[in-house]
Amino acid sequence: MYRADANLVLGVASNDDRSITFTDQKFNKFSGPSACFPNGYFTASYGPVADTSVAGSPLVYVN
Repeated sequence: MYRADANLVLGVASNDDRSITFTDQKFNKFSGPSACFPNGYFTASYGPVADTSVAGSPLVYVN
């Protein structure tokens, strides 16, 4: 199993395309077989992000 470095994952939100981007987020192995890598990195972008808790699921804007 892996855990985010310092238990923290940081993303950058963009109003240009209503996305959230995660870049080179480090994850450390805290349990599992010794054959598994000691750490890994995660990069992804998700969008457009919508607020499904609001009627009509409007796209999310950040300040």
